[in-house]
Amino acid sequence: MSKKKWLGSSFDDHMDRLAAKNKKFREAYDREINELPMSAQIAIARRKAGLTQTQIAKKLSVSQSAVAQIENRNANPTLKTVEKVARLIGYRLSLIPHAA
Repeated sequence: MSKKKWLGSSFDDHMDRLAAKNKKFREAYDREINELPMSAQIAIARRKAGLTQTQIAKKLSVSQSAVAQIENRNANPTLKTVEKVARLIGYRLSLIPHAA
């Protein structure tokens, strides 16, 4: 990809384009995303949904900084809060067995 095409494109868009072209890359990318902390997964899912922290905050009736805290690796949001954010961005929480 030329530098011109890359400028103005988000990292998420770039990764999605690579994944669309290569099935093995997509599978590896999805596995790695699932290993990230939940806070990072929420941030990625929010961006993929095309929503800003401010938009999520308005829907939850909280401040933008509260949403930023949810997306912070060191934060400890309640399960109820995480569930609300997940629903807003089109996801649901589930427990997945950890591979031994």
